[in-house]
Amino acid sequence: MTMNSVITGKTRIMVVDDDKEIREVISVLLTNENFDVIEAGAGEDAMKLMTANIDLIILDVTMPGISGYQVSRMIRESSNVPILFLTARTQSSDLVLGYSSGGQIAGVFGDAEKGWQKYNVPKPGALLLAYPINNFWLAKPAYTALLDVDDWMQKHYYDYTLSKLIAPDYPPVFLWYGKCDRILKLFGFDQQGPALQSALEIDGVPHEEKVYEDAGHGIGIGLGTEAEGWLNAAVAFWKKVT
Repeated sequence: MTMNSVITGKTRIMVVDDDKEIREVISVLLTNENFDVIEAGAGEDAMKLMTANIDLIILDVTMPGISGYQVSRMIRESSNVPILFLTARTQSSDLVLGYSSGGQIAGVFGDAEKGWQKYNVPKPGALLLAYPINNFWLAKPAYTALLDVDDWMQKHYYDYTLSKLIAPDYPPVFLWYGKCDRILKLFGFDQQGPALQSALEIDGVPHEEKVYEDAGHGIGIGLGTEAEGWLNAAVAFWKKVT
């Protein structure tokens, strides 16, 4: 936990990418999840900003000048901050990471018909799902009214029950959630993480789950909570299955 987290109560994430639009999209998504976000458009800028208190770095691999891999090596000389690599190169060893409803989207992408095969990209090497929504239940009409009122006849990601998409050829999954998660309880706790976990077991999909007694919704990488360290465990799982 950095001093910034202690003072502000927010996890600070640095997004490093030479593509301004990608930086803005990621920043908006993270800010909406109550993260403190700073941006860098180049590896050189990222190194200058490392004087700030950073809890996590999302780092583009292919940038002009100093590459993401070079930046990570330089950072490792003085810091053990977690680094999540971002790349547009899709390989069978690549992973997809999603939180909450983003975890549900990542899960739908793991389905061949509705996800990776539909978009003509290789099957993900693994899915890392943090407190994902498995089934939106009665919230589906509200989501349609708020997000897709002009397109209500089409099927959207929140219409799918993720556990029903699980099949033996589904990508390996790292899954974690907390028993005290109020959002998952609101959607029907037994139909969320536990149902998804059961489906993975039934179809024999390689997976690892972490269920914490005291880990709420929206805690990101979990600094200062029982879930702290889940990201390291997830990366270890990813390396093992790929």
